[in-house]
Amino acid sequence: MASEENTSPPPQEDGRYPQPPTPAQRKRLQKCYEHANVQMRQENYDYATELFTQCVLGDPGNLLYVQGFLGNLKQKYNNN
Repeated sequence: MASEENTSPPPQEDGRYPQPPTPAQRKRLQKCYEHANVQMRQENYDYATELFTQCVLGDPGNLLYVQGFLGNLKQKYNNN
């Protein structure tokens, strides 16, 4: 039999696994994400980076937040 690979996230320093955000936290993160997109369109890339960072740290499993964060950095540095 082939051994199965452990796909669970690594535990935090205290041994607990990170908990998914609550519905209230998700709502706040979604508003933060929307505001970050507005700031990015207005070319306020530094502020947008701060907002996207909050989103990614709050819900690291959300692909849209990560894509927004990386897209903002790409625009900030002129696609370099």
